Amino acid sequence: MADSSSDPNIDSASEESHENFIIKYFKDFKILKETKKEYWGLQLINMLDCLAYFAMFNIIVVTLSRDFGFTDVGAGFVFAVFSSVTTIFLFISGVITDWLGIKRALYLAILGLLATRIGMVVVQYMDEPVRMNNETLVSVLDNGNGINFTEGQPDISITARNGTAFDVDFSGSQTIGDLLTCINEASGNNGLIEASIARGWTSLRLDDKSGGEGKIIVQSTEASPHVAGKLKLDSEGEESDVLSGKRIISDVNGVKLSEINNGLGLEGGSTLSITDRVGNSMTVSGIDQLTWVTELVDLLRIEAEAHNVNIGIDLNSPGNGLRISDKNTNDDGTALKEGDLIITGNAAEPLRILADESDKAGGNVSGNSLVENWLRNQLVWVLMIAMAPFMAMLITVFQAANRRFTTKRSRGAGFNLWYLFMNVGAAGGGFLIDIIYLRLGLPHFHVFTFGVVTGVLCVIAILLFIRNTDQLRTPEEIAEEEAKAEAEEGEESDGITELDPETGQPVNEKEGKKEKGMGPVAITMAVLSEPIFWRFTVLISLLLGVRAVFLYLSLLFPKFWLRVIGEDAKVGTMQAFNPVLVIIGLILVIPILQKFNVYKMLVFGALITSISMFIPAIPQMGGIDIVTWTYITTGVFLLILTVGELIWSPRLSEYTAAIAPEGQEGTYLGLSMVPYFLAKLVVSAFSGYMLMRWCPEYPPGEKNLGQRIEEGLVPFWDSPYVMWIILGTVAIVGTIIAILGKGWFTKGAHFDAAEKKE
Repeated sequence: MADSSSDPNIDSASEESHENFIIKYFKDFKILKETKKEYWGLQLINMLDCLAYFAMFNIIVVTLSRDFGFTDVGAGFVFAVFSSVTTIFLFISGVITDWLGIKRALYLAILGLLATRIGMVVVQYMDEPVRMNNETLVSVLDNGNGINFTEGQPDISITARNGTAFDVDFSGSQTIGDLLTCINEASGNNGLIEASIARGWTSLRLDDKSGGEGKIIVQSTEASPHVAGKLKLDSEGEESDVLSGKRIISDVNGVKLSEINNGLGLEGGSTLSITDRVGNSMTVSGIDQLTWVTELVDLLRIEAEAHNVNIGIDLNSPGNGLRISDKNTNDDGTALKEGDLIITGNAAEPLRILADESDKAGGNVSGNSLVENWLRNQLVWVLMIAMAPFMAMLITVFQAANRRFTTKRSRGAGFNLWYLFMNVGAAGGGFLIDIIYLRLGLPHFHVFTFGVVTGVLCVIAILLFIRNTDQLRTPEEIAEEEAKAEAEEGEESDGITELDPETGQPVNEKEGKKEKGMGPVAITMAVLSEPIFWRFTVLISLLLGVRAVFLYLSLLFPKFWLRVIGEDAKVGTMQAFNPVLVIIGLILVIPILQKFNVYKMLVFGALITSISMFIPAIPQMGGIDIVTWTYITTGVFLLILTVGELIWSPRLSEYTAAIAPEGQEGTYLGLSMVPYFLAKLVVSAFSGYMLMRWCPEYPPGEKNLGQRIEEGLVPFWDSPYVMWIILGTVAIVGTIIAILGKGWFTKGAHFDAAEKKE
């Protein structure tokens, strides 16, 4: 037996085993020195595109609603079609990539994305939602009637939370910026109240800097009794550091009833009847004799008060349609749930407020847009669908190019670094959302504008870096392939010929194997006939609830945060938390987890991810305010979610490799996408309905969902917490079944073989 102490290889192995695995993780990238500039150019393109993609993907349902006028349901359907088309094209984009070649396919994907992003920016400006800025004229407010101020007299009185009161004189103000300056520089203010345009750019906002614990009070004066009301800032007392005014500008300001419905007007309608949930009703006739949409709103409010119909009549959240809501409450202040809110009359349908069954039962009818641009709406659908194939192609190009631009021995490190850069881009895309919306004060749709910039940079990177797309080989690999080719030529020259065992006829080795090989249809049919495949499919289906959690991060959570925390919610930062944790986990966790059983880690990780869904379902407690509480539960949720993801996500690929028969791994992996494709379609399509049911949006200036929850006005079973409980239950039930059925699901699996392949 040799003396191991003198063996340098054993000494090296021992030293390596005690080496800090973080240092080792980064040292593994040293081998990438042998890659070409094409590889590094590809990583630059990867990171730039991920910045744009994740910024868009993480806020898409919000921008579809706020900037393009889609309802929650409509935005969910657009997302469903976009993600579904992307998945479908993933099945064929690899073939197109191989046909075009790396460079041309990369150009096509980037230029296609660039064109569709430009299209989204252009379409947004076709019929841009009305927004205020400092230059907006006061004369356009109040349906174009403007607001009259009393010269030399105070127009409103403001009381800060510390009790300090001061008057504001708006004399001579021509623009919104002038109004804000008058408040901020008013005598006696001294920085106690800071006035600005509220997020969304449709209302004003007052921030109390006094540090007091009283109420913000805004009142009109005797000289100008209507000014505070017309500025929608009138308040008898707001116990908050922020007073958000109601909408003072909208898409229907200055819109005639004859112009709605793409110029069809009321289509002969003239009456509208409304019955609240306790049975009080009113009927308004002669609507067709009115001129302006806002005149109709004022008339309905007057009639509701006169007939004791307890409803709210205002504009929907986007400000492009009407909203009728029942205001009846129970003794504890919560909304009344019995009875229906009924809206009838021949003007109800053209006014887009004809209530369906869910609206009646929910007591809230948020009407569709009265000024919808049909062409603009259709173009958004077309552009989002057109964007999907290029997104799918870019994914396959990255996979193929990473292989092409690395050698055999550097390939593992090359793909690891690509995945690392992708998560860096994902984190950056999240932070970008907050930079655009909170720092720069721009609408969310400018994520597409940023995407145009990154698209141009990607084209430049292709021009500069992607030149030679031949397979990269080391000198040793070249020599090995040449020796193999010479050996094959020698066998042919020696007259060695393989005989077909069935026919006894000579056959070329490669051609013979191809002839005997099964075609795609035959392989698929063979796979579908195997019991092991159906065990695999059942498991994949059981874990769909776990995989869908990442859909919720884009489909449900952004609107949940904005509606519970408020317009200042750091949506992008929270979206960035997951990829940041993944980056850390790639370094710290993955090397450790590789030592454990594949299936156990798969279901254990899935269980952790399932449990994470119940964290945001925990209602506010401990006297913590709703904003802080939501941030805390979100942070804990994302932490637990990511830990679970790092455990189960890599194991799912290993399980697929272990369960699939030799030579059918690709087919299994492809077919495993079918249940997920169907799940994405269903979840996306129903996401809008879930938001409307458990996480509704309220117009600017009204108490948002979070404030209503905090004040006890929303029963638990009507709150968004129930939504997370339902979705978490779906995930955890499937995982528990997978745990209990371990023996059945692992029957026929060869984990050792899978590990050797890996």
